Amino acid sequence: MEEKTCTHCGLTKPIADFYVRKSGKIYLNCKPCHVEATKLSRLKNVEGTRKTAQLYRENNRDRVRGYARAYLKRKRAECKGDENQVVV
Repeated sequence: MEEKTCTHCGLTKPIADFYVRKSGKIYLNCKPCHVEATKLSRLKNVEGTRKTAQLYRENNRDRVRGYARAYLKRKRAECKGDENQVVV
């Protein structure tokens, strides 16, 4: 199976243009259609998306703080001009 037809746009595209699930199954929509559908879904359900993000931040405070610290450290290094610094 080298090609697949997107159920959204109807175009036949190579398998590389489709996302693959962890189970190995291939999504029905091609990547551009999948991205578009995801954006529309989030726009339709803004409040639900916000609640989900808030719950994640509450349940994963340490992880979120770690991301924020790494981001700030990287940005400070960029401002100082030290772009060779590796942030782990």
